Amino acid sequence: LIRRRKKVFILSFLLLFMIGVIVALILTPIYTSEAVIRIEDQEIPENIIQATITDYAEERIEKISQQILSRPKLLNIIEDLDLYPELKEKETPTELVKKMRKDIAIETIAARMQSKIGTKMSVTVAFTLAYDGKDPVKVQKVAERLSKFFLEEDIKVRERKIAGTTD
Repeated sequence: LIRRRKKVFILSFLLLFMIGVIVALILTPIYTSEAVIRIEDQEIPENIIQATITDYAEERIEKISQQILSRPKLLNIIEDLDLYPELKEKETPTELVKKMRKDIAIETIAARMQSKIGTKMSVTVAFTLAYDGKDPVKVQKVAERLSKFFLEEDIKVRERKIAGTTD
């Protein structure tokens, strides 16, 4: 069967290969820049502050994400780095912010750990913050700026909680 249909197999393979090469050359490349942020335990002894700062990592990530992905911060990044120049004339600022939020991905990284009482549980130990775009330099700068904002906001939140605990 293969010997008799050798020409058909070769032509089919070459045709599919050429279509794949053409599609790969025509499509615009999308670059992803990703930052992995590790979640560390508090450095203040637990017997001093008990459970006041120990909220779940996922909740902290969600709260800070809402601050970081706010409209003013994202519009500031869009303006500073001249993101989406082809859409600025056609779209409203709200649509640009929606587009940027779609291009940002935040995913938690969990690890299986054993608690003090011996039960196994899944604990968030880190998370990834990624941004997709067409310009590799801008993509890297956006991911860098978002991770910097995230770390700064986390420090602010912790300082407020520690100040409240101290009071």
